[in-house]
Amino acid sequence: MRPDAIIQGNTISVRFITKLKEDPNFNRLIENTIGEIETNIQNLNKDIQKYNGELEFIIKRFIKERKEKLLLREKISKSIEVPIKRRKNFSALIPIKRKKIIVELPELTKKIEGSNPSIAVKVYENILYVCYNMGHAMEFNPNTFEGLEEPQIRDFFLVMLNAFYESAATGETFNKLGEGRITTMRAI
Repeated sequence: MRPDAIIQGNTISVRFITKLKEDPNFNRLIENTIGEIETNIQNLNKDIQKYNGELEFIIKRFIKERKEKLLLREKISKSIEVPIKRRKNFSALIPIKRKKIIVELPELTKKIEGSNPSIAVKVYENILYVCYNMGHAMEFNPNTFEGLEEPQIRDFFLVMLNAFYESAATGETFNKLGEGRITTMRAI
């Protein structure tokens, strides 16, 4: 018969299930079990004391090895000089001050033959320059744009245009239906 043991804090409770009439060696079983527990506790305490005695040395050795690795990494990283090449003729795309565009719109209440909203040629050329630079940046980072659909790519261009110009640049600003009727219009 093997006893069940429960450990709670510093207390060990041992439970024996037996019928006294059938087991004349019950008292000897209890004494043997208590003796085994006491022996195991003594052995465990010796192991714990030994481990605790070595623990400070183990921790100091671990810290020393870790520090040596970190210092070696720092030394290596300081000794390596990675050449960084700046692209020629490539300026920052975002200006300090955004520009305001004035769009001349025809009166929408009546149809004016041959008239369309327009912007100055200089502003138009600057917008093309921003779009060209955005396309150039996309070429240098193809993984970023790989798998994107046209609306998502267009949004990248709109971000750049909105960084340069006041108001909000929008996609498909002059969306026409049928006979040139303007259904959506936002001036940038």
